[in-house]
Amino acid sequence: MPNLQTGVFLFRIALAGIGLAAALAVSACSREKEAEFLLEDTTAAEDGSAAEPGEDIPPRTAAEADDSPQAAEEERSDPQEQTCTVHICGAVNAPGVYELPPDSRVVDAVAAGGGFAPDADPEACNLAQPVTDGCQVYIVTREESALLAKDSRNAGVQAAEGDIWPDGPQEGKSGLVNINTADEEQLKTLPGIGDSKAAAILAWREEHGRFETIEDIMKVSGIKEGAFSKIKDKITV
Repeated sequence: MPNLQTGVFLFRIALAGIGLAAALAVSACSREKEAEFLLEDTTAAEDGSAAEPGEDIPPRTAAEADDSPQAAEEERSDPQEQTCTVHICGAVNAPGVYELPPDSRVVDAVAAGGGFAPDADPEACNLAQPVTDGCQVYIVTREESALLAKDSRNAGVQAAEGDIWPDGPQEGKSGLVNINTADEEQLKTLPGIGDSKAAAILAWREEHGRFETIEDIMKVSGIKEGAFSKIKDKITV
C-alpha cells in the first residue's frame, strides 16, 4: 500500500512538472511574438509607413512628388526661368548689357536701357519686334534716321551675326561710314584704321554707347588729330 501511494504522488508531481513546462513555453512564445510586433511597429513608425489596422496607405501627395529629383530637374530646366541677354546702345539714357525675359520686345530693351535719349528717333525702329539672346538693339538719333532709308521700318535689332538694318545702314546715302554702327571690317575701310584701331573704336562704343560728333572719335586710344584728319571727310555719326 505505501508503494502505491508513493507511485501516485510521484505521478502527480510529474504531471505538475509537465503542465508548468507547457505554461512557461506558451508564455515565452507570447513574449517573443509581442517583441516582434513591437519591433515591426517601431520600424514602420520610423519610415512613416505605419497605418492603422484596416487602413490603406495613402498615395504620395503632389507636394511629395515635387520633391523628387526628377521634379527638381524639371524645375531647373523650366524655360520660363531662362533669360535673354541683350545689348542696348545708341540713343538711350543708360546703354549697356541687360538680362530680359525670353519673350521681350525692343520696347522692353529700351526701358531696361533707361528709356529714349532726348535726340532719339523712336519712330525709326519697330518697338514690337522680339529680341533674341545675344542680339544688339541700337536706337538711332533723328540725325542718323535722316541719313537712312525710310523703308527700313524694322531697323533696331541686330542679331549676333547680322546687321542692324537689312540694307547695311552703317554706310548712309551719303556714302560715309557711320562710326556708331559700323562693324570692324567697315571701320577698316577707312584710311589709317587697321585691326587695333578698329577694335579700339568698338571697345569705346561698347563702353560709352555712341559718338555724339565725328570729333569724338579722337577720344579713342590711338586716334589723334593726324589720324582724324585722314578720315573726317569719310565718317558720320
